[in-house]
Amino acid sequence: MQQESGRLVHQKNLGWVPTGYDLEDNPESDAAWEKIRQLFRQAFPEFSENDLEDYELPDWHYETRCLFVHLHDEAFLMHQFVGRIDKILEKSPEWIAKFECFDRKPSYLGMLMFWNDKIYYDTAFSKSGYLEVLTKSIPD
Repeated sequence: MQQESGRLVHQKNLGWVPTGYDLEDNPESDAAWEKIRQLFRQAFPEFSENDLEDYELPDWHYETRCLFVHLHDEAFLMHQFVGRIDKILEKSPEWIAKFECFDRKPSYLGMLMFWNDKIYYDTAFSKSGYLEVLTKSIPD
């Protein structure tokens, strides 16, 4: 069951990827996947991928057009996060984005998915206390 409010959609579980986002394993798709990973790096220059300090980008696309990121710092959610992800997806509209979110402790905060101009969040994220922070990063 999902509950919707503006762009935000609560979904109990986000362990799925929408249909139609398959990606073949070939040099062209690898280049497109690396491009969207680079767009993420450029969008958040104040964060580091080194030693998994702030975030981690998996080393393979799992044959899905999905920018998947493990966020290891809740500060991501406080730095115009939604607006920056929107800009990445505007440049690569054939992709979706999913985030597995942790704080620095590290405690699991939950999952987010950006798809079809909606931001899906799971039950864990709704209980984490960061939904209000995320809401404040949604551009007007």
